Amino acid sequence: YTMVDHDNADDFCQVVLQAFEITGAFKPFLSTTMALPHMQNFLARYDGEPAGVGQIASIAGVAGLYSGGVIERFRGRGIQSALIEHRIRTAIDQGMRLLYSGTEEPDNLSSRNLRKQGFFIAYELENWEIPAKLSLAPCCGTRAHLDR
Repeated sequence: YTMVDHDNADDFCQVVLQAFEITGAFKPFLSTTMALPHMQNFLARYDGEPAGVGQIASIAGVAGLYSGGVIERFRGRGIQSALIEHRIRTAIDQGMRLLYSGTEEPDNLSSRNLRKQGFFIAYELENWEIPAKLSLAPCCGTRAHLDR
């Protein structure tokens, strides 16, 4: 596992895009989050090829494990479990007292890998979204709306 720097940042982005099957339009957001001062980015290689990624976001003794993903053709080789273990060890070595993570589903491969490392479900959270093509209501963003 290597920490991501300027030389391998593009590899990190490409693995995230492929592992989570998202478009390149997400790359500017990802690049911004990678540069945050409290974010650590990790890249795993398999036979020299970029294969998996993970992030640690840490503030005030609390660390979140984010963006743990593996490109499909490298799955089933223990890469995600190893990345989880590496990030846990790194966070603890840095003095983090509480670690958390999240998954889309309570019983998918990611959640099972987290449970194997000692995580447990503390609560469930619903995520809400607005489709990008949906326009905002006319009142949104007006001065009257903002001054409420």
